Amino acid sequence: MHKKIIISFLVLLALIASTSFVLAGEKEAIDSAVKAIDAGFKGEIITAEDKDPSETAQGFIGNAIKIILGIMGSIALCVFIYGGIIWMTSGGADQRISTAQNTMIWAALGLFVIFSSYMIITYLIDKFAF
Repeated sequence: MHKKIIISFLVLLALIASTSFVLAGEKEAIDSAVKAIDAGFKGEIITAEDKDPSETAQGFIGNAIKIILGIMGSIALCVFIYGGIIWMTSGGADQRISTAQNTMIWAALGLFVIFSSYMIITYLIDKFAF
């Protein structure tokens, strides 16, 4: 029963974190749509240079990748916390301590890979988006 509560809490935490990433992206999309509508009402012509980079195919794919990496980072963080909880509740049992250590090591490596890929993708999108 205790394990189900912990897993439910971690899933809830991951959902809350991923929702915040999605909503942050939606605000930018709404702002750019409002700018385009305002320009249309004023009779202005919107050229490719005036477009927000998130409106292009590269920008859309880049934003989708960033959202997915954010969700994966949230899940990896939850796994890391889960490993810490296992360690704290191990009661000195060597088997559970080694399981917790392995869980935390792999979660930390996963976070490192996710952050590295996030930085690489952000650099590539900024460098090659046109």
